[in-house]
Amino acid sequence: MKIAPSLKAKHQLQCRPWRKLRNRSAAGADIQKVVQNDRHNHYWQQSFHMNLTQESEAEILSIANPLMDNLMDASTHVDYERHIRDFSNRLKAQLPKERFESICREYQSTKGFFADREFVKLFRRPDSIAIVWKQSFTKQVGEFVAEMVLVQQSGKYIVDHVMVF
Repeated sequence: MKIAPSLKAKHQLQCRPWRKLRNRSAAGADIQKVVQNDRHNHYWQQSFHMNLTQESEAEILSIANPLMDNLMDASTHVDYERHIRDFSNRLKAQLPKERFESICREYQSTKGFFADREFVKLFRRPDSIAIVWKQSFTKQVGEFVAEMVLVQQSGKYIVDHVMVF
């Protein structure tokens, strides 16, 4: 997932070294590779990281909701590659394909499929954003919790933890 345009614009205004690097990438070089090789890397990551946690609830949800939609749709279709595409490496290592398939079969047989999801609360942390939704299923009555931890890595928003319980 690309950096949201509103976040990128704010970042360009707040982080002068990034703007200089952006101007140096006129030949079409990948900006992340340029930044990784520059002495301003630490400043750029720290400045941009702070923006993520300071964004409005609506801006964060505009990133988080499509990620969660994809996770739920991919697990409904038992599509492992699509399910893990926005995972951090840490999270990918914790969910092998066989375990994913087993989890999908189990929840689909007992709870059914994902139904309505309603935003409950967003929690801001120094290194991440935790989002909590009220979740329902098609077979099992009751209210469940869907949660996701969103982090930023290499200029992308990725999922570092996700669970429905």
